[in-house]
Amino acid sequence: FDTMLGLNHDPTVAEFQAEMLLYMPPKHRQMVVDYKARMAAVGGLRHFVASQPESLAVFNETVQALRQLRAYHFGTATKYLKATHTGTGSSSFRDMLSSALQATKVA
Repeated sequence: FDTMLGLNHDPTVAEFQAEMLLYMPPKHRQMVVDYKARMAAVGGLRHFVASQPESLAVFNETVQALRQLRAYHFGTATKYLKATHTGTGSSSFRDMLSSALQATKVA
């Protein structure tokens, strides 16, 4: 979603997303890589919406829905990881999830 919507993340989140590609089935991983390349070439939906004002409301609703999903995920993941005393490898899960949520808020 982030690539298509034109969301930019700090290096920690970008690295985490790149790492998650390694866990995807090969065809799914290739699809994500192809989408990223295509969106980089054409500018993504944000670029398209800039030239299609009637699409702006739908674009903003989509980003808002992703923002709400991330806020819910942040709360759920925080509760689970605290309760189980686990984490996301060497990263601070709270900082990383908070950064992803913030990038969606400023979109």
